Amino acid sequence: MYFNLAVTMMIVGFALFLAYIAVLIYSNSLIGSVDRNHFRNSFPYNFYMSASIPLRASMYILLCLSTLATAVGESLFFLSFDTTFMVVAAILMPLSLILLTIANILPLSSYRLHLIFSGAGFFVFAASASVIPFSIVIPYALAFTNDLSLGIAIPLGIMGILSLLSLINPKLANWFKMEKTERDGTTYYVKPKYNFYAMYEWIFLIESHIAAFLFILNIIVTNAIELA
Repeated sequence: MYFNLAVTMMIVGFALFLAYIAVLIYSNSLIGSVDRNHFRNSFPYNFYMSASIPLRASMYILLCLSTLATAVGESLFFLSFDTTFMVVAAILMPLSLILLTIANILPLSSYRLHLIFSGAGFFVFAASASVIPFSIVIPYALAFTNDLSLGIAIPLGIMGILSLLSLINPKLANWFKMEKTERDGTTYYVKPKYNFYAMYEWIFLIESHIAAFLFILNIIVTNAIELA
């Protein structure tokens, strides 16, 4: 019932997210190579603070609009299945994206809130993406029909399980550590080559939008099968 509106909202959200990434990369390219940020060791806030105010505002607006459109689209997508389990998914999947977006925008000075929102976003997304495919594998156990395409459910499940297992990484606890280096007799503290927590914030945010893209494909596949 909600499929047409759901796919429209998710396509808009995905397009806005791509625009957000493009502006972020462009803004980062304007910085000298020495001070340039990298996805492997820079938090989103590092990118924002290095950008001009107009570009920073553009990134905030694009990301927030993308999250809003994608979250609404995902909720409508899951509600279309009209089952208790999918109603829960309609809450959890958009919630994970909202949590990750809030963490993305929060300054590192508010590190407690930053870690709470991002950590919750990691877990909620990974857990939700891991469980949803069981609608195909064990349909009777979860008491709803196989309306979710198997070709979409399996990649989503693999992504969710791998994401869940990745949270065991002990290096996530070293998010605050800097590396010491010396130059001309002076000691400097610089960002490590890899900051796993910062990298995870980017990975999970991107995965959330990849999941939305999979839902778009699911609607297209379902409609194609019905028309065949």
